[in-house]
Amino acid sequence: MISYNEYVRMLYPEDGLNSCRDITIQVCDDCCLKCSYCYQICKGHNYMTKETAKKVIDLLFKMYEEDDKNNFINKTTHGIVIDFIGGEPFMNIDVIDYATTYLLDRCIREDHEWLYNFRISFATNGILYFEEKVQNYLSKFRDFVSLTVSIDGPKDIHDACRKDAN
Repeated sequence: MISYNEYVRMLYPEDGLNSCRDITIQVCDDCCLKCSYCYQICKGHNYMTKETAKKVIDLLFKMYEEDDKNNFINKTTHGIVIDFIGGEPFMNIDVIDYATTYLLDRCIREDHEWLYNFRISFATNGILYFEEKVQNYLSKFRDFVSLTVSIDGPKDIHDACRKDAN
């Protein structure tokens, strides 16, 4: 099985690695767990706002329109994958929903090619997966979402590493 990036690159071979770009957006540094191995040592309770999320999406479109070949994104970028991370990204699902909806609205209004070539990705611990807001989001964008859920091996090891934040 090929990755989504490889798929887009096959569609636009003349543009090589530029044809699909990954954009990572950290929507919070908060988490509902305190895993013993977590790389995010200085967790806080900071959350991206809708205004900041809008600015991020606007920046992606601005880089595309400027078409500067030195930019990470330009008119050879035919597809994008937005990776939402945290802490635990689902703790800021309202902003994620806003950003995704705003992205699609702009694509529709501008008849932008990303409407047909985008994906949303998450790295999550899975704790909030069944929350109503998260399920509503996943249902709304189900055809465009991929999830990476951290699992730490057999139950005893998994439970020993993953501690409730409280």
